[in-house]
Amino acid sequence: MDKLIISKNIYTVTNGLIDGAIGITGERISYVGPVDGAETTPDTEVIDLGDQFVMPGLIEGHTHMMPYRRQIDFSGASSLEECQKLIADFHKEFPDENPVVGEKWFEANWGGKLPSKETADAVLPDVPFWAGDMEMHRVWMNSAMMKKLNLSRDTIDSFSKGRPQMVAVDDKGEPTGIVRDEVAMDLILSCSVEPDEENIGKMFDIWTHYGVTSINDMDFFTADSPILLITKKLLDKSHLNVRVFSSLDAKLATDDSIEEGKAYMNSDMFRLNALKSFLDGTAAGFTAYMLKPYKDTDCIGASYRTEDELFGFIQLANAHGLATHFHACGDASVRQALHAYQRAAACGISLTEKNSIEHLDTALLSDVEEAAKLGITLNMTPDFLAPTQKWSDNPYIGIYTYDVENTELFSLGSFINTGINVSFGTDGTASSMNPMDQFYRAVTRRANDGFPVGGFRPEEGISIEKAIYCYTMGSARSIGMADSLGSIDTGKYADISVFDTNLLTAEPAEIKKAKATMVVSDGRVVFG
Repeated sequence: MDKLIISKNIYTVTNGLIDGAIGITGERISYVGPVDGAETTPDTEVIDLGDQFVMPGLIEGHTHMMPYRRQIDFSGASSLEECQKLIADFHKEFPDENPVVGEKWFEANWGGKLPSKETADAVLPDVPFWAGDMEMHRVWMNSAMMKKLNLSRDTIDSFSKGRPQMVAVDDKGEPTGIVRDEVAMDLILSCSVEPDEENIGKMFDIWTHYGVTSINDMDFFTADSPILLITKKLLDKSHLNVRVFSSLDAKLATDDSIEEGKAYMNSDMFRLNALKSFLDGTAAGFTAYMLKPYKDTDCIGASYRTEDELFGFIQLANAHGLATHFHACGDASVRQALHAYQRAAACGISLTEKNSIEHLDTALLSDVEEAAKLGITLNMTPDFLAPTQKWSDNPYIGIYTYDVENTELFSLGSFINTGINVSFGTDGTASSMNPMDQFYRAVTRRANDGFPVGGFRPEEGISIEKAIYCYTMGSARSIGMADSLGSIDTGKYADISVFDTNLLTAEPAEIKKAKATMVVSDGRVVFG
């Protein structure tokens, strides 16, 4: 064997915790068991980790690839004034950055305040600025950025490609600088930095440093997208340290483009897996599609797709050996996705756990029980339960009717109990990209300030063992790689992560602080 990793705390997932060793030969695990049972040679590299926590590499069940760039992190801001200071400080430190970009600005919307173009104009009047809030599917721009993109009262329809309801306007019909949902996601993708091998490599490094060894990418790319082509270059140069399982935009995909993608995304390190489609928006913007109106309104959001369209996406994907991923935040959109999958199954289309419904902020347990019969996957981001630092600022609390909030909102344990496969992901920068935050949220059901005491709907909390399963085997099942990834077993790929904290015995607060100390990908040490 090439390497022997020794630790008193090896969590295999499938066979519990052992005090022993993992042998690696090439890219595969060749031995798991007692240290004295490993057959080494003088050339075997022995890595003795003491009592550090060793586990399968984490698998992002839902994330987004974005080229690395310097940007402002608004997550710690407590007011719009603090946001303005962060913008000013960033521009002073990096005066050549154009446009100036930020992320996670939603957490600064205390007291119901929303930023506007004037908020940024007051600090940065001439340099284009935009900030993405992916969890809310919103973008905030200043006037210079709007001018750069040719967004004005007269161009709203063309700018939004016929979706003017996704561009916020004031009482005079003037754009406020906020755009939502599909238009926001289109803008985020179009305004991303030009991908190159350096910034794409740095993007993958972020996941590696968190102990992530595979990602299920949910972007709306086409087969000729530069970011995918550069990922292929990194693979060919043996510089790809994270396995990538990609999806294409279902709305734009054709028979030819799918086959174009499959021709080069065709290995266990980089594979085209699915077509992706939005069904609705997000609840905090009242654009998640609901069965009942939001509290004190007559608004139920809206579906972006018809059932016939969804069924067509499933048919197209299936014809090329691919699956489908359907973004569905509202209970009505979840039901719509379910009906499309049920229709496909009734027509003889074989569904697998690679087919999925994504997010399920609200969903009826009865609908999930029906989904479980189909053998598909639910992907969930536990951190969405508390997108703000303080629970009192949580935008999801108080916008639903009592019954929806108390029986549907951010369910987890009851979904797992149906037997359906559940995978975890961070949704890229839409939430914390640190899987430890996902574990903390899934177990405690609390925001970072410790509230609500006892957790929100605490009966939906799960054990750390179940949370780890969702982030390893659950995600491996969702990418069709359960036979090769997700646990420490002989014959599987040597994708292994090591942490400085025993996640099984640590208090939740300690789990949040856990750091990866070493990561092995495809048999190679890529971090630590």
